[in-house]
Amino acid sequence: MEIMYKLKIYLRFSMVCLFMTIGLVAFAQTKEPNLKFDKPTEAELTMESYAPDPEAPAVILCSQTETYYDFRDENFVLLKTVKMRIKVLKDEGKSYANVVVPFTKSKYGSADNERVYSVKATSYNKEDGQLKKTKMSSDLVFTEKVDAENMLMKFTIPQVKKGTVIEYQYTKESNNYYYIDTWYAQAKIPTLYASYELNLPEWFKFNVAETGFYQMESRKEDENMKFIIGGSFMSCLGERYSFVARELPALKDDKYIWCIRDYCNKVVADLRSIEIPGFLHKYIAKTWDNIGSQLMDYGEFGGVLKHSNPLKKEQAAAAIPNDATPQEKTTALFRLLNQHLTWNNHYGMFCESINTVMKNHEGSNAELNYILLSMLRDAGLKAYPVVLRLRNRGRLPMTHPSLKDLSTFVVGVMETDSTMFFIDSSAKDGGVNVLPPALLVDKARVIYPNGTGTWVNLQNLAPSDVTVTAQMTLSSDGTLKGKGRIAYRGNAALTKIDEFNEAKDSIDYTNQQGKGYGVKMHQLSFTKQNTPSLHVLEKLEFETAFEATPDRIYINPFLFAPVTESPFKDETRDIPVEYPYPLTFNIKTSFIIPPGYVVDEKPESFAIQTADGGIAARIVVKNDQTVVNVNMHYSIMKTFFGQTEYEDLCQFYESLTKKMKEIVVLKRKQ
Repeated sequence: MEIMYKLKIYLRFSMVCLFMTIGLVAFAQTKEPNLKFDKPTEAELTMESYAPDPEAPAVILCSQTETYYDFRDENFVLLKTVKMRIKVLKDEGKSYANVVVPFTKSKYGSADNERVYSVKATSYNKEDGQLKKTKMSSDLVFTEKVDAENMLMKFTIPQVKKGTVIEYQYTKESNNYYYIDTWYAQAKIPTLYASYELNLPEWFKFNVAETGFYQMESRKEDENMKFIIGGSFMSCLGERYSFVARELPALKDDKYIWCIRDYCNKVVADLRSIEIPGFLHKYIAKTWDNIGSQLMDYGEFGGVLKHSNPLKKEQAAAAIPNDATPQEKTTALFRLLNQHLTWNNHYGMFCESINTVMKNHEGSNAELNYILLSMLRDAGLKAYPVVLRLRNRGRLPMTHPSLKDLSTFVVGVMETDSTMFFIDSSAKDGGVNVLPPALLVDKARVIYPNGTGTWVNLQNLAPSDVTVTAQMTLSSDGTLKGKGRIAYRGNAALTKIDEFNEAKDSIDYTNQQGKGYGVKMHQLSFTKQNTPSLHVLEKLEFETAFEATPDRIYINPFLFAPVTESPFKDETRDIPVEYPYPLTFNIKTSFIIPPGYVVDEKPESFAIQTADGGIAARIVVKNDQTVVNVNMHYSIMKTFFGQTEYEDLCQFYESLTKKMKEIVVLKRKQ
């Protein structure tokens, strides 16, 4: 009995120790990181890597953002303070010492203006066992004008190298008090700790929403707030929203995501209404027509749209036939524009001087589009700017219109009284309805001269497809020689032109294509066809070799296949899959069987599609006594697949790529 009693006591003591240990571990895991700025810890200074992401070039140790209201100069203002501490872990992480803060400053009025001030930055290095602290001087802070509305504040933190801890902070003040910037908890590098406080007086009614795949701590508390209005205090109730995120992974680029920030952890605040009894009645909710009117009032937008055609003489000399269709006229004018001006690889919204653009012979897509619009007007065509947000900057928020959410515009041309086609100067090698993927958004707004507008979808403007035909001859030693042609249309053609332009020369391009198709390319001609809808034609001669024995030849018949391995390797995926544009492949190839051989084995006919038919493939292999014919069809008809559809996508590609490995076996006749 005594032994049993001592055993029970021992077990109880052991359990108490176990729970105490668990509690201490839990406390250690949830312990707050260093939240004090100007005082990096020894652990931060000596940190050499970040265990959850050993390849990270840097890590955000602590990010603190607070947004709140104040009343100044007879109006409310919105203030945002940002404090950031980053540890540089690798040489490439030094780039995080270069900080860029966008803000708005219009010369047409202060309603939406912002300013950035109270900028401080410091670097901390451990050298010879001592802490070396280097403060940034004010001459390393400067501003840069982007266009008529947008500015950048830039600064570079000095003495940053591998191992440095950097800190910076700033305040951004905005007169646009009804628009709150989205807070992003994640960045391109891992985040150890991030916090966000949003303070809202009861007069401002916002919908506050938290999104993302990783859990954040959040709470909402009532709070008393005071403002000095008219020289006296005015009190109100308010709400304080607090969000804390810990150990968030880096936002990494993904080939099948348009904008990763659309799916990261973030907090969005959308204004519903403003209600200040007996005081503020001047607020008028903005609509997209308000935004259109604002744009048309700007000299760098609406004013430039009235500018005369700087290529009037050249256009007259081109003698474009009056009976040409709107698409033919637009294509001819687009090519004329490209003969005189070059896109400078920047997207924009505004233009300060058409004369400067003409003098420099280059400009942003917007600056060139203004000129194209004037040319179209002189040709008797109705054409309008179509404003949008670049796809890689995220989807356009629709709930509360704001000019700052727009990135650029393309040109919309009326073909009939009810139909429109589109073109953009950033696609020098493009054409009618062939826009770069960055512009293929589902929400773009046509702006009419009076500021009103209408929404259009730019995602499915023109068919994009690839058609392959090839005739080949097989020798008894397994050598396959052939000739073929590949026709590209729409965005498929634009992508192929980009590949051609990026190659060193035509020989380099030919070798690249041969390597991609798994053949030795002897000859390849590349032709861009001059039609309103973009076409590219390649003619090729090639050869390859397959395994051959004295009585068997083993051939993979799926040359020029669009898919040879699955693009999705991970078992699970937290984000959707987004294809750049709908795309179809049609492949018809044939090869002549060597004399004395017959088909012994060949792949069976095959058809597969995703559950909703968004992607489909079909394969048919037929033969007679002398020829084997292979027909393949692969079509991406839907560009967006949610996380719940990922397993279906994986199964589709697993089955398709497995089929791609099947072979044709020829045997020698007895």
